[in-house]
Amino acid sequence: MIAFLGSVFGAFNLQLLSPLMQYYRVGIYMVEANIACGFVAVFSYMLSGGHIEFSTNPTTGLFGFLDGKYEKC
Repeated sequence: MIAFLGSVFGAFNLQLLSPLMQYYRVGIYMVEANIACGFVAVFSYMLSGGHIEFSTNPTTGLFGFLDGKYEKC
């Protein structure tokens, strides 16, 4: 359900901000849209009661992908 709502809001975002594509190149527009969606996702998660730390903890850390514990050999 969350993935479905994310895709609906993502499509809505693209439609709402499509006038900006007249002024920006497509690559710059997509980077800005993805960053904005990331901020909205983190804010929504925290608003719904989720726990996020600004650390490299792979479970609750915002930068958990940088942990390095699970590097390929």
